[in-house]
Amino acid sequence: MNMYFYHFTTASSAHRIKASSLKVGKTPFSGMSKRLAISLTNTPDPKGHGLMTGQTLKDSDPEYNLVLSLGLYTPVLDPKGFYTITVADQTEAMLVIDLNTSSSKLISYDKLFEQDIKNNAYPGLSKGLYERLSAAAIHSADYPFSTAHITTAQQDQEILDIINKKRTHKASTWFFYLSDIQPKNIVRILFKQSDGSYK
Repeated sequence: MNMYFYHFTTASSAHRIKASSLKVGKTPFSGMSKRLAISLTNTPDPKGHGLMTGQTLKDSDPEYNLVLSLGLYTPVLDPKGFYTITVADQTEAMLVIDLNTSSSKLISYDKLFEQDIKNNAYPGLSKGLYERLSAAAIHSADYPFSTAHITTAQQDQEILDIINKKRTHKASTWFFYLSDIQPKNIVRILFKQSDGSYK
C-alpha cells in the first residue's frame, strides 16, 4: 500500500531536491549509530519536529554562540549596537512524498531506535537506559539549537516527563527512509503561506 509522507525544508532546497533527489541526512541517533536516513513524518504539520523556523538570535541569547560556531551564518550589526543571526526557515516548503509502506527502507522512530541502538550501538542495556536514550533523542526536537542554555535539572525532568508520558511529543509520527528518495516519488511541493498553511 502506498501512503503520503512529508518532509519539510527551505524553499530553495525544495527546488534543488525536486531537480535531483532527496538525500539521506542525520537522524536523532546519528551521533551514536552513524546512521544516515531521510527524516519524514506522516502529518503535514511542521511543529514538533525540531526544525528551525527562521528565528533571529541576538548575541545575548544563549543559543547565539553555538549557532555562530557552525560557520553557516554571518552576524549582522543591529543599529542598537548588538549582533544578530537569522537562521534558515526549514518550514518554508513541504515535500509530499509517495512511498510504499511495506518497503524495508521505511521505518518508524521506534524501529530505528531498536535497530540502531538496541541491536547495534548499545545492545544489552537495561530497560531504563533504553528509555532514557530514546526520550533524550525525542527531547532534542524541542530545542533545535541546543539544550546548553537550560539547567541539567530541567533537562532531566523534561526527559523523565517524556518517559512517564507527561510531556507531549510527536515521535509517533516520525519515520525514516534509509536511502535517497528519487524525484518521481515527490508528488508535490507546497509552500508556506502567511497564515501558516501550505499551498
